[in-house]
Amino acid sequence: MDKNKDAFDSSSLIFFVLRWWKHLLIIGLVAAVGSAIFSGPRFITPKFQSSVTMFPTSASSLSRTVLARDNVSGRDFLEYGEVEDAERLLQVLESYNIRDRIVERFDLLDHYEIPEDARYKMTRLTEEYRGNINFRRTQYGAVEISVRDKDPVMAADIANEIAALADTVQNDIRRERAELAYTVARQQLEDLEERVETAGQQMSEIMSEGVFFMEGQSEMI
Repeated sequence: MDKNKDAFDSSSLIFFVLRWWKHLLIIGLVAAVGSAIFSGPRFITPKFQSSVTMFPTSASSLSRTVLARDNVSGRDFLEYGEVEDAERLLQVLESYNIRDRIVERFDLLDHYEIPEDARYKMTRLTEEYRGNINFRRTQYGAVEISVRDKDPVMAADIANEIAALADTVQNDIRRERAELAYTVARQQLEDLEERVETAGQQMSEIMSEGVFFMEGQSEMI
């Protein structure tokens, strides 16, 4: 077998190009024109991206950090949140609570051109929402909100509204926890008041028996 036949022969390639250069030129021009047409706005809707970067705050108690005599944890109340705080913020951003508010606030069903009588419209809406709105944790511990939309103003408005709703939802969660803690503390206070009242009644009964020097006479009794 002749090894030279298997080797690459550049002269054959040059001969091929010279022979079929017209066809190759036409194919290249058609491909260029076709890509320019089919990648244009009539076939592919251009989208604009808007981003908001948020730094999560620490979940530790501010009053405990500031007022405690011995700050065992060594936490600074001015420091940013850690990885767990960023992950917690991501969970809030991805919650149905924020998604439903954004959908209602900006009427995304109509904006994404999903008919009201469409089958599985909520599934289509969820896919559009997740395809256009993304959240990620950056390498510096921040959380980035990215929104893509065909309307640049809409993209910026949605990104800013999500950032504002993140604070609102977290404050709602903290308020619910604070209300629960208040309910527990209130119940404990009422129990203590009831015990004090019971003790007062018992002391009154003892005093009615002629016992006035509580410390001494109660020991004798």
